[in-house]
Amino acid sequence: MPAGGGEPEPLTRPDAANGERDHHFPSLLPGGRGVLFTIVRESGYQNQTSVAVLDLETGRWRTLIQSGRQAEYVETGHLIYADGGALWAVGFNVRDLEVVGDPVPVLERIGRPNSVSNLAVSWRGTLAYAAAFEGEGLSLVWVDRRGNESPIAAPRRHYFQPRLSPDGTRIAVALNDDRGLAFWLWDFSLQRLTPLPVKDKSTGSFSVWSPDSRHLIFNGWAGGQSQLFRRAADGTGAETQLTSGDS
Repeated sequence: MPAGGGEPEPLTRPDAANGERDHHFPSLLPGGRGVLFTIVRESGYQNQTSVAVLDLETGRWRTLIQSGRQAEYVETGHLIYADGGALWAVGFNVRDLEVVGDPVPVLERIGRPNSVSNLAVSWRGTLAYAAAFEGEGLSLVWVDRRGNESPIAAPRRHYFQPRLSPDGTRIAVALNDDRGLAFWLWDFSLQRLTPLPVKDKSTGSFSVWSPDSRHLIFNGWAGGQSQLFRRAADGTGAETQLTSGDS
């Protein structure tokens, strides 16, 4: 898409005949000739991912790494990518868009084997990542800009995607544990964690607050498609579907 706005131009389309479902995690290479991306294929209960490169001069792409995802280039002349819950590095020739040599492990425990890893890297090689979680539950905490943590009194649960309300009084958070995926609210004044009723148990992820802290907009499912919904944060009334059609 032009930087000044305009119509987006498709660069790739998943090859359904070859089992491709999605193309994710684009990363532009130095010089602007190529784009790294992740091909997602469905395979039974798990997704298979591979790293590919798109040549912007020819419009063609090919697979570079058969098993991996979220590849990024660093100035040392390497690609780093996630696979099997670990971070790997392999030599890369930017001019020819070719992998050089064999991959080597860099870090362990950066994510679950078949899940997205939380990482980002600069071209100069500075890496930020979230280590894989191991344990019975997570705590909600405040963290200041120096990294100092202050606990929040919420019980330990499998929290993810916490969103602080603009007025600072509540946290909307998704829970994913043996009771399934659910949408909850932590109230600071009441010191209480309560469920927010939603139509479907797969509803309630990736939430954002309205500026007045009265409503939440979140991701859910309708007719087999991923859509956006809105719900009053106090739990009253029914949720409203905001989008329809394709996911």
